[in-house]
Amino acid sequence: MSMSTDVTDSIASNQGGMLFILPRELRDMVYRYVLKGNYLVSGKPETMSSDFFSKEEFSGMGEQGASILRVSKAVSDEATKVLYSESRFRFDFPFREGETIRLPSREAFEHMMNIELNMTLGTEVTFTDQGLPPGARLRHFENLRQNWRFVLCCINRTAHIRNKLRVRYRLYIWDTDDAMPTWPYRRLRLLTGFRTVTVEVLTALGGLIGDRLVPSATDSSDDTLNLLDSKTNGIKDYLANVLGPAVIGHTYDPGHLLYAKTVEFHPQAHISTISKDAEDLKVKPDRPDLEGNRIELDI
Repeated sequence: MSMSTDVTDSIASNQGGMLFILPRELRDMVYRYVLKGNYLVSGKPETMSSDFFSKEEFSGMGEQGASILRVSKAVSDEATKVLYSESRFRFDFPFREGETIRLPSREAFEHMMNIELNMTLGTEVTFTDQGLPPGARLRHFENLRQNWRFVLCCINRTAHIRNKLRVRYRLYIWDTDDAMPTWPYRRLRLLTGFRTVTVEVLTALGGLIGDRLVPSATDSSDDTLNLLDSKTNGIKDYLANVLGPAVIGHTYDPGHLLYAKTVEFHPQAHISTISKDAEDLKVKPDRPDLEGNRIELDI
């Protein structure tokens, strides 16, 4: 082995181990393999973390991922960039009495580029099943509103542009209009720092027996879908002035017992369009009427 190779290996070891002998592109591939994933920042994996439609699971970071961040500062700095720019981070808002939401550090919050927020609404059934008094429901929703407002403020605190935000509202009572007030989505107007913002409203077209959805005994699916359409259009109209034009889509689960409407915005593209239009509309300053080289002024 040549002396230059020995020196290179020594420098690499001092920086971050033998991993730094590899070019940056290959190191990023290693980081991506170990760290890229779907992370559940707050919530319970067994209750709220599975995606109804894609069946993707969100969980905490495993020991393998945590270990690579402890190798050295050089490795941690590089790996952290891949972790936060390419992974998805989900927050499931608490929906039972006494549950609290866990928040990451401010630095971690600022570097998350792809964020998902899940909120469960219409939890009267949940509170009834637990035998909790009426006051518990009021305390729950006040706590939910405070946590929601605080998390959105934390997300909005950074100045850099993020990639994707997905907000999912899950409605667990059949009266969609009553289950979803306006406050859960009104503050989304603040979140213009994302390239894409998708709002999803999901409801069931059946009933829960244990953990299993079964078709509803009453023919209320049409009413539910009409209310869902109305609520989705209301969200689109309310947010469009700030987040820009939206595209509405929908998703069914395989058994057609869960139905979701989505509203997708592109805030940064909208801001760029507005800025360009404003630039084009700038009025050019009046120029004096020149006749040859002489300007006539009334004094």
